[in-house]
Amino acid sequence: KYFETLENDHVTRQRKQSALGTMLDMMDVPEMRKDVTSVSNVRWLSRNLKINNVNHPMVECAMSLVTWLTKHS
Repeated sequence: KYFETLENDHVTRQRKQSALGTMLDMMDVPEMRKDVTSVSNVRWLSRNLKINNVNHPMVECAMSLVTWLTKHS
């Protein structure tokens, strides 16, 4: 059961990373910061994503994914 939970968490993380990556491609984000498998990039996004994307319709959804990834990294 424990390993099944770990596998589900891994799949969930991958799906959320993929969704966030898709959103970032539509936003004003430096190319080097779009690798959301990097903990430092996710932290950077948590501080800076809204700066150039405050009016983007997907910014709040992207921020919720960033928050989830920060907590589950």
